[in-house]
Amino acid sequence: MFYQRNKALRQAHLILYFPAVNHSDPRRYAYFVLNALLGAADFSLFNQEIRESRGLAYNLYSDLILFPANGVFYFYAGFKPARILELEEGLGEVFRLLRTDGITEELLNVAKNSVLSKLVFSLDIIYNIMEKNGTWLRRYGKFPNFEQTKASIEAVTLEDIRGLIREFLFSGECGLVYYGKNSKKDVEKIWKRLSSEFSGM
Repeated sequence: MFYQRNKALRQAHLILYFPAVNHSDPRRYAYFVLNALLGAADFSLFNQEIRESRGLAYNLYSDLILFPANGVFYFYAGFKPARILELEEGLGEVFRLLRTDGITEELLNVAKNSVLSKLVFSLDIIYNIMEKNGTWLRRYGKFPNFEQTKASIEAVTLEDIRGLIREFLFSGECGLVYYGKNSKKDVEKIWKRLSSEFSGM
């Protein structure tokens, strides 16, 4: 799916989105780790390839939203419209790495530690505790158990991550939203090239 709105903005906005697991799927813990690997941390692949190596994006991140029936994983970048082809190259480089199983055990462990660190730090903020407790009561009818959550994150394997990548990121069910001043024709060409990267593994 492709959507574009043209406006003469100094910064363009691009979102790539993919399906994800629902909020009760036990694979959600692996998806939390995959999110950290791709764009939710400074060491992540999108940040390293697009921001650090190419100096492209003002703002760049990925996130995961879980619903009762399904979920959405998305990547966002804010960048200069004139550099959209460089952004496409950077995104393509990351997805080609994923296609060739380029995630290492070392990088996986860094991502798991990142997720665990955020979990631990969130316990120091009363608002986060209240929000998490409320979410768990609404979804699961119980309070979260830190040790169980920690164990579920630590148990994530490379094969778990590769399984999610194959099933969701390369399923062909993806979309792009663009808001900026590049022409619709140019963005459509970029979308066609990018979407070809997401065909089945």
